[in-house]
Amino acid sequence: QVSRLEKRYPDDLVAWQRALLGAWHFHRRTQADNARARALLERALEADSHMPLAWYTLALTHQHDLVNQWASDPTLALQGLSAACARFERLYPEDAGVRVISAYVDVYAGRRDAAMERLVEAIDRDPNLGSAYSLYGQTLAMAHEPDRALEQYEVALRLSPRDADRW
Repeated sequence: QVSRLEKRYPDDLVAWQRALLGAWHFHRRTQADNARARALLERALEADSHMPLAWYTLALTHQHDLVNQWASDPTLALQGLSAACARFERLYPEDAGVRVISAYVDVYAGRRDAAMERLVEAIDRDPNLGSAYSLYGQTLAMAHEPDRALEQYEVALRLSPRDADRW
């Protein structure tokens, strides 16, 4: 238990402030804000790499470049997503968010079964992680399992009714 709490608070408050500002820009959901978020998150993590929220959000900036077709080179965006995921996983191997980010990498690489396994692990580790249920629903829908997919979407909506990804 002590090791889980060891890095709960940031070492560098300026880095933490940058990470929070980066997350704010990320949630504005524009191409320019996504790029600004990534720059802030990268600077924050250079100063203090022990911020799971920053790693998670940094990886999602690359995922948003892919899903919104903002990347001029999708291969580079996928490489950025994979690199952020790998670093996040090295630092926080037990984090449920790592499983969600890894599942995105798997989905984009065409490994839906692996993605579903990671998402089940994420849900087991954190049953309140709405994004895991949502992505799990998407992977089930891709696997032609609409009834099971809808069950996951319903859980995701109950957990996070105001989620911007609730579409």
